[in-house]
Amino acid sequence: MPQAETFAVFGGCLIAGLAIGVLYDVLSLLRFPFRSVLVDAFFDALFYLLALCVSAVALLYLHDGRIRLYALFAIFLGAYLYLRLPSHLFRAIARRLFKICSK
Repeated sequence: MPQAETFAVFGGCLIAGLAIGVLYDVLSLLRFPFRSVLVDAFFDALFYLLALCVSAVALLYLHDGRIRLYALFAIFLGAYLYLRLPSHLFRAIARRLFKICSK
């Protein structure tokens, strides 16, 4: 496989991981007003299902369905980087907006 294609697959999978991180924050904000074990379980299952779909579509589209360790690593790295860097800012802004809107 040419090196350019490898970098393209890695970058695309990294973006897919970032999308999974955003998906995690969006779903956690949607369940924020509800305090129920059932609602938490539903949103957790929904997150895992959607994260699986994002990963599968990324691998199918970028790499013709071939699973390579570096592609999986890129997906995990993208999600990790999102959760370590911009996630805190996103959550803080969303919670402030939620508090303002709930008054």
